Amino acid sequence: MRIKGLMKITGSQFIWTLLIIDGCNFIPFIKTAIVEAKQDAWISILIAGLSAIVLTLLLVRLSLMHPGKTLFGFSRAVLGPWFGRIVVLPYFAAWISISVMILRYSGDFIQSVLLDKAPVWVVMLILSMLMVYSAHGGIGGIGRYNEVVGPVFFITTVVSFSLNGRNLRWERILPVYYDNGWLQIAKGAVPLTTLLGGESLLLLVLIAFMANPRKAPLLSSIALGGTTLTFVALTVLSLSVFGPALAVRLQDPFFSFMRTVDIMEFIQQIDIFMFSLWIFGITTILSAHLFVVSYELSQWLKLNDWYALIWIIAPVIFVAAQLSPGATMYGPFFNWWSYYAFPVCGIGIPLLLWIATLVDGRRRRAG
Repeated sequence: MRIKGLMKITGSQFIWTLLIIDGCNFIPFIKTAIVEAKQDAWISILIAGLSAIVLTLLLVRLSLMHPGKTLFGFSRAVLGPWFGRIVVLPYFAAWISISVMILRYSGDFIQSVLLDKAPVWVVMLILSMLMVYSAHGGIGGIGRYNEVVGPVFFITTVVSFSLNGRNLRWERILPVYYDNGWLQIAKGAVPLTTLLGGESLLLLVLIAFMANPRKAPLLSSIALGGTTLTFVALTVLSLSVFGPALAVRLQDPFFSFMRTVDIMEFIQQIDIFMFSLWIFGITTILSAHLFVVSYELSQWLKLNDWYALIWIIAPVIFVAAQLSPGATMYGPFFNWWSYYAFPVCGIGIPLLLWIATLVDGRRRRAG
């Protein structure tokens, strides 16, 4: 295969890429946990993060059982040339649909918050151009980009925690558990588990490009653990500022929390800075999905140049996002992803590949 861009990712680049993807993708869905679990939303997020770590370690282990091979490569190796081709098709549909949803949501949100006079398609076109530019540098280029953006994003988030002390009312997160119970807490955790675990599907491809793949279990656990703890803290702080009744009415509790920072009327409106960093993070999510789909589809089509597919897939994502109904699709998409797409791509097919790998290994040893 013809190689373009940087095709190796270091350990630090890997962990910052996962932190950015999981963190920026998680921001819009804090409200989902609050709607279901109210003041216990932070428990839902903690359970979701721990569950996602377990699922991610299983996916990482599956990939490490086939060193140097991506999803398409090892699925063909253990399931045969034809069935191996078929089982990767749901992943193409999942990754492209996630890209369409993220692009449309980001375009709508940016237009409503910053550029209310600009058409949504213009905002999405700019994001698509950034997506193509970032993906064209390969996964190593995306990793280097995240080594710069990642620390700034998370340091700014952590620092903002300490700037809002005068607005905190800890009684707003009480009582713990008593009002909701485990059923409501679990209902809040399930969709967030599929959200975090869904992004881990990228690891079935990305681990093959790691400079040291054996560190993947540790690094992926650190990334997910760091994301989980950060958003547990952010959810607790947001609830202590707004309370669950007001938080569910806000468009986004994360940026609303940032807007309340005010120290002597000197440090204000840091939400604009965080919003800019979030846009950089969205670029990472879109470019990582574009790279993975382009690379795997080029192997599926037996093409020598994965780079050429970027110029086909990116316009498809943009047109599909433009034709989508916008806000009305988010709820149905999230239900489809949580109860249909993720169980197939995140549990069913990996379990099938795991069993096939074990059977193939025993057959080889017996032979």
